Amino acid sequence: MISLYQKMGPGDVHRQLLARLYTDDIEFQDPLHQVSGIDNLTAYFSELYENVLELSFNFHHGFRKGDEGCVHWTMTYRHKNLYGGRRDIDVHGVSLLTWREDKVCRHRDFFDAGELLYEHVPLFGWGIRKLKERLT
Repeated sequence: MISLYQKMGPGDVHRQLLARLYTDDIEFQDPLHQVSGIDNLTAYFSELYENVLELSFNFHHGFRKGDEGCVHWTMTYRHKNLYGGRRDIDVHGVSLLTWREDKVCRHRDFFDAGELLYEHVPLFGWGIRKLKERLT
């Protein structure tokens, strides 16, 4: 998994690459979407990365016990429509994974959608940051 995500970036998303890690009937969920099937996952990732200028993952630690596991990661990206594509954005997250034989059949990501996107949109981001400050 780690090597696949380190290789994958804008322009590199294709079914054959994802099929090395995921089953054909993969169930993928993150805070913004839920996707079923390798073809839909390929389309989702392709759309996500369409405006991404740079992308990298740093995997901190993880574990696997039997058919289940998780990995803690930080994704760093630059998006052409956020800060004019000139600023790195870090998103911290955790992925819960379920394997069937040697491939992942369920993948659920947990991360702060504000950290990913909302906090970086002018005016809207200011409001999200202020709300977070009040709640902490």
